[in-house]
Amino acid sequence: MVKFNIMDPPEVSVVRGHPSTKKTNFLRKVSFRAEHPSEPQAAARLALSQFASQNLYGRTGTMVMPDGRVISVGAYTVMVQYPHKGQGAFGGATNEQRASMRHELAAASIQKQQTRLESMRSGGRIGRGAGFPAIPM
Repeated sequence: MVKFNIMDPPEVSVVRGHPSTKKTNFLRKVSFRAEHPSEPQAAARLALSQFASQNLYGRTGTMVMPDGRVISVGAYTVMVQYPHKGQGAFGGATNEQRASMRHELAAASIQKQQTRLESMRSGGRIGRGAGFPAIPM
């Protein structure tokens, strides 16, 4: 369970440990991405917010799941209706389309590796390894 204290620095949160650690509290650094999301994360957050604002206004209450959990009606609606799997989710690309995009990018990656290797063989220096000799052939 995460407990927040307004007096703590904003980059850490107080977290209660596992029962095996006698539930002692400790500080956990908050992820950089929590406040500064990447572009896909920001797009996913925006899509979820838009779905919630269009479909969940005025829905209150709780319901019991078949396994006994009690969740809010809004959470159940998102779980059932939000397109989190299949076509249309995660940017709308299917698994086959993503695989073909990765395959197309592989040629550029191979070319970059070949260029780096040729540069190392010709005596060019890269990064911190500037003091090491070139790879002999």
